[in-house]
Amino acid sequence: SYVLLMKVAILGAGLQGCCVALELAARGVDVDLYDKSSGCMMQTSSHNEGKIHLGYVYANDISRNTARTMLQGALCFQSVLRRLLGNVIDTLSISDPFYYVVHRESLLSIEEVEAHLKESHAIALELNGELEPDYFGADFRQRPVRLSDEECAALYDTRTATAAYRTEEVSIDSEALAAMVHERVVQEPKITFHGLTRILGVVRHDDGATVQYNRDGSADSLRYDHVVNTLWEGRLEIDETVGLSPSRPWLYRVKHYLRLQLPQTVMKIPSTTIILGAFGDTVHYKNGGLYLSWYPSG
Repeated sequence: SYVLLMKVAILGAGLQGCCVALELAARGVDVDLYDKSSGCMMQTSSHNEGKIHLGYVYANDISRNTARTMLQGALCFQSVLRRLLGNVIDTLSISDPFYYVVHRESLLSIEEVEAHLKESHAIALELNGELEPDYFGADFRQRPVRLSDEECAALYDTRTATAAYRTEEVSIDSEALAAMVHERVVQEPKITFHGLTRILGVVRHDDGATVQYNRDGSADSLRYDHVVNTLWEGRLEIDETVGLSPSRPWLYRVKHYLRLQLPQTVMKIPSTTIILGAFGDTVHYKNGGLYLSWYPSG
């Protein structure tokens, strides 16, 4: 018998990079995890609303492929986190279920949005089969329901909101999740975290690859059996250094946000996603946190 020794570099310590690192470490692989920040999940992975997508927002993809992909992730997300992080995930703050509001200037009609919601829900039921829902205490098997005109007017300004739907979709507190993931990564002996390090490029070899990086103003490099690129910023530029380029146009969107803690005396703001265009979300977490986001254009 023999032991296969392997060392892997993971570029980017967002949620994807950290989860890949933990999965490899659990299988005995030594991992070097690189990020330009001083810790794990300090950028996009913690600065979002934490929505565990049931596919509802992707109504402009009439193939429903995006909705199906997001649902495949959502339906196993809690079980994956539990395997990697343990039962500490039960302390995560969960949002109230989302309402979906069709804006008067939406790219899609009410009929198109409603058809998408129904088809996405059908995909969720198909993918889940006879299993009990494992979705942060919410039952996604409940179909989206359109509010009456009176119910819609009680929650939203009907001068801009033409229709609203109640769903079972929820978000988790992404900042709290980031802290959990960071603690787990730094405690894992098979993972070495290299913070404050900027990746410059990757050089391929027949038996592996070399990662070129800059730390403390000095350039250096290390050789690995495999390299996994999970960067957000600079991902395509690093891919190009090994001759990889996307086969289709690549879109980056910029989203602005505010994260607030509401006093108990403030009126409760419903968790809402406005579709479809340059709008955004409001997310009300059960611990009183509020997340507001919008796209400057879209």
